[in-house]
Amino acid sequence: MQRFTLILLTLVCMLAVVAAPPADLAATLNKRLADRTLKEASIGVFIQSLEDGQIWYDHRANDAFIPASNAKLVTSILALEYLKPEYHFTTRLLTQGTRADGVLNGDLYLQGGGDPSLKSTDLQTMAQLLVAGDEERGIPPLKQITGKLILDASFFPGNAPLLGKGWEKGDLTWYYATPASALSCNRNAVTVTVHGEKAGKKATVKLDPPTGILTIVNQAVTSSKVRTGSVDMSRSGSVLRITGKVAPGADLSEEVSVPDPARYTAEQLRVALKGLGVTVGEVVIGTADAQNMQVLVEHNSAPLGELAVDMLKDSDNMYAEQLYWTLLALYSLEKPLDERYMALMGDFLNHSGLICWGMNLVDGSGLSRLNKIAPSTMAHLLTYMAATQHFDLFYQALPIAGEDGTLKKRMCDTAACGNAHAKTGTMRSVSSLSGYVTTAAGERLVFSIMLNGYRNSSVSARKLQDDIVSYLACVK
Repeated sequence: MQRFTLILLTLVCMLAVVAAPPADLAATLNKRLADRTLKEASIGVFIQSLEDGQIWYDHRANDAFIPASNAKLVTSILALEYLKPEYHFTTRLLTQGTRADGVLNGDLYLQGGGDPSLKSTDLQTMAQLLVAGDEERGIPPLKQITGKLILDASFFPGNAPLLGKGWEKGDLTWYYATPASALSCNRNAVTVTVHGEKAGKKATVKLDPPTGILTIVNQAVTSSKVRTGSVDMSRSGSVLRITGKVAPGADLSEEVSVPDPARYTAEQLRVALKGLGVTVGEVVIGTADAQNMQVLVEHNSAPLGELAVDMLKDSDNMYAEQLYWTLLALYSLEKPLDERYMALMGDFLNHSGLICWGMNLVDGSGLSRLNKIAPSTMAHLLTYMAATQHFDLFYQALPIAGEDGTLKKRMCDTAACGNAHAKTGTMRSVSSLSGYVTTAAGERLVFSIMLNGYRNSSVSARKLQDDIVSYLACVK
């Protein structure tokens, strides 16, 4: 009897610190959702206590919505669960040849492991390590490679370039819709700067980093009739067409995607080797038999736990797609390629015990409009994460309202500022916000707010989301 009384008192104390939702919460949110500027929008909202599991609000929460970049939440959850935070992406230089008297007799293999963070500077470091000799072992610096540069991007399944299912053609020019590849570099993008010369003259174009992977058709002109000007860029295959007008002395820059990330990466390595006085033969596609080859240089990325911060804070599509394809390369291999991701998701749901509604995801970034997920499902996934060993990492990787990432300028000067940790998602007629917020009473809530189908800009949709989360942060 004493033990029962102790348990009962403990439960009473636990319930005492968990506030019930305000009596007027449903009426308040219903009124807010009736915003006339969003009358054509489909709106789904799910709010639940992380303390006792009580559902605070549910409006069409089991309907399937296009999540946009909220899909990155699923990508990061699966990556942390299966790959683990300590996972590193590895890029290698290998050979079957022999090295003697400063000459590598044989082919040089560049093998990719899907690293989303690899940069030209990393390839320069790899080149320096390759070229450097070892005086103690009597190995002179490398001066010549007699063979070819063979690219091995076979770690990722499928045929390159790897694009998300349903990605829109108009997006493919830009940095946020770059192809994925096991050999990737500089986020598979190039900065294109159009510079105004003298009025009436053709504008000049500069690429950073310099690359021959793109063929530039420059039809941009310099005009004194514009303040700064504007240019349009459109990539079809390797041809980038630039049109428009730019003012004298003005610079207009855009980031565009490269059509072939593996060859782009190889080009950057060749440039690095050439800068060290070493040339290598033609670039060809092949597969390295790593077990029967000598590893000359190995580069490891930062751990996945750190890369997840970059992906979530800045909503980096390229990072998300590289993680997506890494998961497809390692798991559910018995399934056809286009079924692997959802098979992996099914395995995750089985071992997590979650029941989810309205979910069909076809990419890792959320760029495809074929992606669908219900707000309740998103909230359940976030609730699951809150009970895992990876939660602190995951929670801190999310944008923080009013402080950083894609929420830096949102919910400033509200109770949600510095409080709400959430992932945004935006594309034409789509806006999502899902994450965590703590009430003024100290109760932790999970929420997912998704809007599809509105006609105007996303301003009203974001205002609705911010108002709801700020309101929750004020609940006492």
